[in-house]
Amino acid sequence: MGAYDDYLSFCNANGICLLNKTVQKGDYVSDATAGRGKDTCMLAPLVGEDGIVWSF
Repeated sequence: MGAYDDYLSFCNANGICLLNKTVQKGDYVSDATAGRGKDTCMLAPLVGEDGIVWSF
């Protein structure tokens, strides 16, 4: 399963993704279960260059 498939797992049956609705450009977010970094890689484009993703 690739990162895009993981991203889709966050979406509901109507295709409305919670991450897209809540994380915005410039936000500071945390990936508290960084593991292999898949979620971090999905969050990075959502926060953009002015945002920060902290991964632990």
